Amino acid sequence: MIHRTTIGLFTLLALAACSETSLKGDVGGPNATDLEDADFSYQGLRIDLIPTELPASAGRVTLLPQSVAIPTLVSGSAYDAGELELDEPQELNVRVTAADRPDVIPVASLPGEDERVGLDATVRITEEDTLHDYRGVSDDDGALTMFVMPRDGYRVTVIPDDPRQPLTSFVWNASDELDLDLDPSGSVFGRVLVGDVPLADASVELVDDAGVGSSVATTDGNGFYEIAAAPGTYTVRSLGRSFGEEPTLAVLDVAHGDGSTRLDVLYPPLVDVLVDARVVDAGGEPLSGITVRFESIVLDGLEGRSASFTTDKLTDEGGGILGRLPSGTYDVLVLPPARSGGARHTPIQLDAVRLDADADLGLLELDGAADVEGTVADGGQTRLDGAVVSCREDGYGGRSWSTVTNEEGRFGLQLPMIPVVCAVSPPADRTDLALTRRGFDPADTTSPTLQLRGGLPVSGTVLRDGEPEGLVVVEIRDDAGELMGSALTDEEGSWQIQLPSL
Repeated sequence: MIHRTTIGLFTLLALAACSETSLKGDVGGPNATDLEDADFSYQGLRIDLIPTELPASAGRVTLLPQSVAIPTLVSGSAYDAGELELDEPQELNVRVTAADRPDVIPVASLPGEDERVGLDATVRITEEDTLHDYRGVSDDDGALTMFVMPRDGYRVTVIPDDPRQPLTSFVWNASDELDLDLDPSGSVFGRVLVGDVPLADASVELVDDAGVGSSVATTDGNGFYEIAAAPGTYTVRSLGRSFGEEPTLAVLDVAHGDGSTRLDVLYPPLVDVLVDARVVDAGGEPLSGITVRFESIVLDGLEGRSASFTTDKLTDEGGGILGRLPSGTYDVLVLPPARSGGARHTPIQLDAVRLDADADLGLLELDGAADVEGTVADGGQTRLDGAVVSCREDGYGGRSWSTVTNEEGRFGLQLPMIPVVCAVSPPADRTDLALTRRGFDPADTTSPTLQLRGGLPVSGTVLRDGEPEGLVVVEIRDDAGELMGSALTDEEGSWQIQLPSL
């Protein structure tokens, strides 16, 4: 039996607010004269197609989100992406295997040492700058089933649960067989030391050049760690002990070949300081459940090295915090919790606080939030009903709040009194308007007017098995992944998006 799961209206609103398979379309670009005469141009854009109905049986996925690149676009020239066909995912049934690793290091070769065994592992299959990002976990026998879009140029990374099995990464085309039998490899190994003293129970991981981390190894009583890895260049990261006494210390660009590579991680003797503070509101009342975050700028004794320490302390019922952290210079952020109904308090940041001795930061006072009542209008000052407004803090905790304008084009939000950036999506029936981002500071104005204008029109049709496919979310994103516009296909599979003018 086929089961159909439909994304609800709330999800569609969220998609509108924020958010090479063999997709077929017109990918011809403008000529040199067009570019020279254009007021602005877009490069590196992509179209993401996200079906809101995903038919699936118990054992098979029949639709997945997919991406397609589009050419350079220039102002004054509408772009027709043509017919975009939703491809069927490719099913992969694979097994992750490797040579058995005994629990003890044999003095001589033992019978069965070369036997291939199934591995518990995480497999990632990714294509850069697309929605094609897939992850699966093998069972105890190494078996794994995944569904991917049929593309070339994937990066496959295998991360065994056992750090004695090799972290492996390679380029793969979906038209080829996927071989996950891991070659025997040497290890990156060494000791983690504080001064001359071994650091037991410290976590160590490798990070490859694509930013993927290995399984974490834990140092023994002698500070020894070992992580198997295929040849490559890695960052070795010591994360310290699980209760967060040590900073993260990274050794960059460690070249690892076919054999074994020794890399010791050396901490200087560290000095901890005791820090306390009390968080209150503007009336002096204590605030519980507030996060006080310490982010290191410079750590004493680790100057010039790739080291960092970040820790969060949560205020108690009396608004207090008390904790230890390594001596150094920190930014201190006081971050109220996120609330879906709007902000209640405004965060604060103390820059470059020197903590080289026990310190009392005193009272940290949070102002309240502002009641913002704004309007959304088009270029002709017509107010827009049904526009989605999503405002996010510029920095700090990155909290965000969303709402929809009423029949009078008005919206209301409680926002912190710090700069915010609001993404405003036009109503579904105003395809002549572009998603627009506007920044303002609620400390300066609580009645902003957010204007939407037209831009560069992009349109197309989504098909499945040659037939129009409705209710597909279409998003256009730039090369940084920033949303430029979104639409929902109609019964004919048609869509249109206005890209904002630069």
